[in-house]
Amino acid sequence: MKKKRTYNVRLVKRHRSYTLYAIAALYDLHINAVRRWGLPCIDGEKPQRVHGSDLIAFLDARQRARKNPCKKVTEIYCFPCRKQQSIWENAVDLIILNPKQLNITGLCNECGTSMFKMGSIQKLEEYQKIFHVQTVQGEHLIQRSDNPVMCDLKEGG
Repeated sequence: MKKKRTYNVRLVKRHRSYTLYAIAALYDLHINAVRRWGLPCIDGEKPQRVHGSDLIAFLDARQRARKNPCKKVTEIYCFPCRKQQSIWENAVDLIILNPKQLNITGLCNECGTSMFKMGSIQKLEEYQKIFHVQTVQGEHLIQRSDNPVMCDLKEGG
């Protein structure tokens, strides 16, 4: 059995009760792993049953606790370091993906790995004030206000 860190809560029906064995089979886990979770049982009788809404709430809380959102704009989550890190010398590249989103790319201050963070085009000026922007790629996507039509037809002709 492969160790999982996240579990698909959409597999659980909210208004149904599950035995611990059914939960173990649903997520391909050993029964003792499910017992260690300490889920609240409906009654003290065997087989132990857990309400679907309790299981969903437990799994959601467990996955929410693992989240580690960045508190500052100048920080990006570094996967090798497994924590938020500041960008090396505040130097970033901005890559415009579409008219609404851009990608902020920089190097980790600790390990030197490339880090990425999604941003909004509306905050482009704010990013340029905060960071030392080295390049802006894809700027042509937001500079055009009109959509040109490629057409050879002339009016009245």
